[in-house]
Amino acid sequence: MALSKHALTTVDAVKAELSLGGDSKLDALIARLINSASDAIRSHCGRDFARQTIREDFVIQDDRDTILLSLNPVVSVDAVYRGLGEDDPIEGYELDPKAGLLKLWHGNWPKNELVHVHYTGGYVTPHQAEQDSSVERDLPYDIEEACIITAATRFQYLGQPADIQIMQVEQIRVHFAEGGRKGLPEAALELLEPYARWT
Repeated sequence: MALSKHALTTVDAVKAELSLGGDSKLDALIARLINSASDAIRSHCGRDFARQTIREDFVIQDDRDTILLSLNPVVSVDAVYRGLGEDDPIEGYELDPKAGLLKLWHGNWPKNELVHVHYTGGYVTPHQAEQDSSVERDLPYDIEEACIITAATRFQYLGQPADIQIMQVEQIRVHFAEGGRKGLPEAALELLEPYARWT
């Protein structure tokens, strides 16, 4: 199994955490655990993290001059259109790239109309940097660490009941979030707290 485009760490990083060395026999399993952990983190935080170019659609139902793009930090905004097609561009806006806020210079966004934004955003993940030497990773290390902790913890407790809440092996005690082993370990949740979007 290959790492997904949303993978938040690399197979080598998790293998190092688990002290597995250069043995490649478990790489497919570890990739699956990384993909699962990355999806759990995205779900918990209510957002994507990996760099990508997307089209995002909005129907704004109140008077506002600012919209929040879901994939931040924003690298660039290629175009903004209103309506179903791409023949009615909207111009005259400014971007707060770190927050992902797009603000019109004058007036409000069209109310009860479709607005779509074409843009590139998100962080370059370690996996993306590993695949493309022309880009440098900028994913915050605590997000990657949360993924490593989650994937490594799931690896260590393969075969254990999925609804287990607490497990102790020798002197190591691991707490799982609600939902047991399928959830996120508490250490990962603490690292992710600044990145979660609550709606």
